[in-house]
Amino acid sequence: MGRRSLAALVRRPGRAWTRQQWDEYTALQAGAELLARWAQAEPLRDELWRAGVILRAGDVPWTLEAMEVVADGVRRVTARCGGDARELLGGLVLILEIRTEPWWAPLWRLWNRKPASLRFGAYQNRGKIHLRADNVRLATLVHEMGHYLDEKRHLSRAYGRHLRAAGLRVQTNRYEDLANAFANHVLGRPLDAVRQGYLERVRWGTASKVR
Repeated sequence: MGRRSLAALVRRPGRAWTRQQWDEYTALQAGAELLARWAQAEPLRDELWRAGVILRAGDVPWTLEAMEVVADGVRRVTARCGGDARELLGGLVLILEIRTEPWWAPLWRLWNRKPASLRFGAYQNRGKIHLRADNVRLATLVHEMGHYLDEKRHLSRAYGRHLRAAGLRVQTNRYEDLANAFANHVLGRPLDAVRQGYLERVRWGTASKVR
């Protein structure tokens, strides 16, 4: 794939890529270890292409193990939310980096009263999840997918109102509370009845309304 055609491909949403285009792009993001096991990764590659999820190497190439974590996250989110993986997560870009520090990190720490020493293991912004290479964990990924779905489907404002109406305090802020609850919901961790009930009533289709 030439540089010009690659640039054109990157500008297109991942859900519109053919399988060949997805494979060609992903091969450029892969490290030597993943390329050596490319055939072994075939089921994972097909699964992520069908979900419309894009893997991008920031300053760290992708490995088979990291790809397996992403595929596991896609499976679990789809199984818990129902529906089609591409409808839920299509267009999501995951970027692997040595250091994940958004420009707004100091403001975030101040707003949420966190110490200056706190470092981001991952963050989601505008359809992209930035993952620190030493922090590619299922719980982290599903939490950030919760942020992605919130941003995509505008859930947290109504969610925050729902908690307050039930007499519960929002933890940290409504965005983090929702993402934490979503991760617990997807991974089968303990979750209070109010948060659990709200998430179970969300229709995770295109409109994402609460029943």
